[in-house]
Amino acid sequence: MEIIINIPVKELNEICAKPDRRFSTSTHYYLNNRDYVHNIFRYQKFKDDFADNIVCVNNNTGNFIGSFKPSYKEFIYSVLKALNIDPKAANLIDDELTKIMNDRLRILRNIPNEAELHNEFIVLYRNLQEGRKYIKEVTQEEQNIPAYKDVTDEDKRYFYSCGMRKGFDNYIDCQVEIYRRFIEQRLQYKEYIKNKNYNVFIRNNYDQDKLAMYLAHKYLKVCEDNINNKKYLLYYMKLLNKYVNSDYKKDISITVDGKRIDYDNILSRIKELKTRTDKMIVVQVKWPLIPGGEKTTYVKTAGDPQKHYLTQEELDELRRVGNEKDNFYLKNSPMLKIYGSVLKQYGILPEMSDYVAYVYPNGEILFDTEYDENRPHKVKGNAIYHMRSIFFDMVSGLDKQKLKRHPQVGTINHNETWTTRAQKLIDREATEEEKEQAKQFVKRIIEENEKDL
Repeated sequence: MEIIINIPVKELNEICAKPDRRFSTSTHYYLNNRDYVHNIFRYQKFKDDFADNIVCVNNNTGNFIGSFKPSYKEFIYSVLKALNIDPKAANLIDDELTKIMNDRLRILRNIPNEAELHNEFIVLYRNLQEGRKYIKEVTQEEQNIPAYKDVTDEDKRYFYSCGMRKGFDNYIDCQVEIYRRFIEQRLQYKEYIKNKNYNVFIRNNYDQDKLAMYLAHKYLKVCEDNINNKKYLLYYMKLLNKYVNSDYKKDISITVDGKRIDYDNILSRIKELKTRTDKMIVVQVKWPLIPGGEKTTYVKTAGDPQKHYLTQEELDELRRVGNEKDNFYLKNSPMLKIYGSVLKQYGILPEMSDYVAYVYPNGEILFDTEYDENRPHKVKGNAIYHMRSIFFDMVSGLDKQKLKRHPQVGTINHNETWTTRAQKLIDREATEEEKEQAKQFVKRIIEENEKDL
C-alpha cells in the first residue's frame, strides 16, 4: 500500500528548508510546476500555478522520507473550485467527473451577464474584478496601460489578462477555453507528473533530520484523525517504526502550528496509538462482506434531475452521525474486527467491501460501515446488521436483499436510538456455551485468514 499525503509547500519551507535556501526553494518549486502545467496545456496566463502543495509518497519499502511529487489533487481541486463544483467530486470515477465538469462548462459558456457569473462562478467573477481593478490602478499610476510582457508578478499577469479582456464575452470565451483544456487533458497531465519527482531537490535544499521528524508528525496526525480504523493505521505504524529505528538525528525539535514537536512527543504519541490499536485484532476474510446496495453522492450540476444532491445541512448531519459511529466503536472495542475482500468484476477493481464486522465476547457480531468523509452518504444509507457468530459463515457473504430476509439476522437503522439498541446487543449476558463459541470462532477466523494487514 502506498501512503500519500499532501504537504503545504509554505509550511515545508518554513520548517525544514535550510536557512539560506528558503526563498530559492519556493521559487524553484513554483517555476518547475509552472513548466509542467505549460508543457501539457500550452497556456501560461494562470493566477494559479497549482504549487501550494507537494505530495509525499511512501510505499514502505524504501527510505523513511519517501518520494516527493507534484500534487495532482491540488490541480483538480483548483479546477473544481473555479467551476464551483463540490471538491468531493474529485473522488468520482473519471467518466462521471468529466460529465460533471462539462455540465458546468456549458453553463459557463452560456452565462448571460456578470450578475449570473457572480452567482454561478464566484472565483471567475472575482478574477475579472481584480483584473479590472489592476488595470485601473496601473493606468492611474503610469498614465498608459503597460505592455503585457512588462508585467512580471504572476498574480498581476493573470489579473492583467483578465482586465484586458474587459469585454464580458471575450472574458468568458477565454475562461471556457482554459477550462476546456483542463478537462480534456487532465489525465494526460496526471500521467505526465506521475513520472516527475523533486527528490534530488529535496535532498539538496532541506534539512533531512527535520524533514524526517516533520513527516513523522504528519503521519501521526493522520493516524490520530482516523483512530478507529485499525487496518488503515497499521500501514502508518509500520512506517513510524521505521523512523524510530532510523539513523536520523532525534535530538532536535520543530515547530508546527505554533506547537513544539520533539522526539519525546513523537514517541509518546506512537505509544498511545499502539495502546489503542493493540486492544483489537484485525483480519481480512477472502470474500466481500454484504456486497451490493451501492449509492452515489453527486455534486450539484445542471444535469440529471433524478440524482439526489446532498445539501450542506445533510452533509453536516452525516458527519455528526459518522463521528458518533466512530466514537461508539472506539468505546466498545471488539475482540475481533473483520474486513471483507475486494471483488473483481468485469476487469474493474471496485472499492473495498464497505461493511466491517465487529465481533464481541458474547458472540454478537455487528456489521456496520466505517465513516469515510469522502463518501459520507454511506454512514446512514446502510443499516447495521447483527447475528450470532455461529451464523457468520452462512450469511456474511449474502447481499443485502437476501440478508434482510434471513431469519438469523437483525437490523438496526442509524436513527436516534441506534446506539442504545446496539449497546444492548454488546452488553447482552451470554451463556458459557455462547462465550466459548465466540472464542473458537475468533481463533478459527484468525488462523484461516491474513492477520493485521
